[in-house]
Amino acid sequence: MKIKHVTTILCFIIVFFLFSITGYAADISPLDGYEDNDYDKLQAFLNSASLEAGKTNGEYLNPSYDSNDPVTWTGVTWNAVTPKRVVDIDWFEKASLTGSLDVSDFTSLTNLDVSYTRVSSLNTNNCSALADLNCGSCLYITTLDVSTNTALTSLECSINDISALDLTNNTLLTHLGCTANEITTLDVSNQPLLDNLYCKSNQLTSIDVSNNTVLKTMDCSNNDITSIDVSSNSLLETLVCNSNEITVLNTSGSNNLITVNCAYNHLSSVDFSTNTAIEDLNVSGNSLTNLNISANTALITLNCNNNQLSTLNLTPNTALESLNCGRNQLTALDISTNTNLTYLTCSTNQLSSLNLSSNPLLEYLYANSNLLTSLNTTSNPLIKTIYASYNDLPSVNLLGCTL
Repeated sequence: MKIKHVTTILCFIIVFFLFSITGYAADISPLDGYEDNDYDKLQAFLNSASLEAGKTNGEYLNPSYDSNDPVTWTGVTWNAVTPKRVVDIDWFEKASLTGSLDVSDFTSLTNLDVSYTRVSSLNTNNCSALADLNCGSCLYITTLDVSTNTALTSLECSINDISALDLTNNTLLTHLGCTANEITTLDVSNQPLLDNLYCKSNQLTSIDVSNNTVLKTMDCSNNDITSIDVSSNSLLETLVCNSNEITVLNTSGSNNLITVNCAYNHLSSVDFSTNTAIEDLNVSGNSLTNLNISANTALITLNCNNNQLSTLNLTPNTALESLNCGRNQLTALDISTNTNLTYLTCSTNQLSSLNLSSNPLLEYLYANSNLLTSLNTTSNPLIKTIYASYNDLPSVNLLGCTL
């Protein structure tokens, strides 16, 4: 009786031991050392059909693909600990890669790049270590939930079909690219570290960047935004907000601005008097009757065409190299102090004279559709192109020019 009792106990011990081993093995994939979740989900995606006829995603990525050998899973990097977990997926520009990619619970994944693929949906739920996510130019992604990706510092999801983007929990973001989607509202108030914002070509009617005090680059062009205020963004260097519905533009606190493009809006006035570092300014296609750039002495490129300017004072802008002031109402244009000028467009104005004697570096001249009766380019030996049609010119003096 005692022997039978001891035998029963031994059986229980053996069963418990086997169960423990089996339970531990369940956490590791059939291929020794790889974590089940990461292994199984990637294997399922790689075994699905690609856009290349007769090939799976895995075979498209690697002709030597072996479904059971992660070493052949091109673009996938595993860590060195056991069980091995995925830390990096780089499938950049793998254009025939397609399907739904589920990397949920890949808790060691830090970088994921499926940009320029045809991945149609993406699940990154509980990827708590994910810092860099790029699914740009996939075209067909309609939803993107990054609420559990709290370590994200860079998110690029441009050129898809996303209609909403909740960034409430992504407080570490420094780069956001969501260009060319269907986004109607964008709240970046919880991103104090954001320094690059690209949200052009959406359906935004407003954008508030007052909390983004380290912002350096902002492109919100081609939306329906009615006003822009970057007075809190003292580090901003590039502002691109063209092709909106903007009537008010406040750049008063952005003293580091170098590039401003606010073309094709509804601005009747602009004030860049505090933005003395601007080198590239585009205000074309607005309703400006006056443009004061006397404080912008660093200006190299100025585009103010297609406005309602009757005067333009360029005397302080001695660094100017490129000027487009066409399609205005200018009756005179003094460029005598702009000795670095290489490009000049003053077409479709009311100019009766144009003195080019102080512009020896001039290479391109477009002065058509004015009231010019004479044009002398003898002081412009580098000139390559001249358009001066639709004037009252009997002749053009080209002596000294090399055409």
